[in-house]
Amino acid sequence: MNKLESTLIGLAEQHLAAVLRFLKKREAGTASEEDQDEYLRDFGALGGLLELGHMADSGMTADAASAMREIDAKCAAAMRAANPINKAAETMNRFCPPMVITGTQDIQTLKAAYPETNGTEAINPGPHGRWY
Repeated sequence: MNKLESTLIGLAEQHLAAVLRFLKKREAGTASEEDQDEYLRDFGALGGLLELGHMADSGMTADAASAMREIDAKCAAAMRAANPINKAAETMNRFCPPMVITGTQDIQTLKAAYPETNGTEAINPGPHGRWY
């Protein structure tokens, strides 16, 4: 790896660290508007640097491009973990794991679990009290 590649990777790591700090502040509820502005700058700069790791003829060596892709994977994982929708989905899956209906026996079980329906109606009434 040459000096330019090392410098670019170092910059990407610095921007990633700043993004991660912001995500922690946001989760703690202590992020300010200034923090948000800095996050946007860091995230934008990080995206530009990480793009080099995905370009076929960027001029980077295979090791440098691989290092950029590793940083990209860390950033993507942190963003997914910090997404409130993902957190809600994880919580729902923990408390109400998805069920796969595979046959008639599963349908009979559902009918027994929800006797207020005949098995063909939705379980929750709509806004006007009708079953959809």
